[in-house]
Amino acid sequence: MNRYERSWNRLTVLARSAASEPIPGPPPPGFATRVAARGLAECKRAGSAVAWDWMAVRGFAVACLIMATALAVTWPLVKSGDQEDLADLADMLVVADASR
Repeated sequence: MNRYERSWNRLTVLARSAASEPIPGPPPPGFATRVAARGLAECKRAGSAVAWDWMAVRGFAVACLIMATALAVTWPLVKSGDQEDLADLADMLVVADASR
């Protein structure tokens, strides 16, 4: 049994043994702040290189690279203002998209 299964089993046993009636009254003052602070502390302890953060940063970098490449390829056509070349480029893109 791995660490996650042990943690899951422990948490389910604790959840089954919890009281079924809700705690009366509003939460104590500062409760939300303590919960948020604890969550941030857990995130910092886990490390800032979480998989989603890593993928988001890399995905953004790839998107910027693709955008820069597209701009570099089409900039001379846009700068010259030649509408025929732009139309030919648009036709090539439509044909390439339709072939998928």
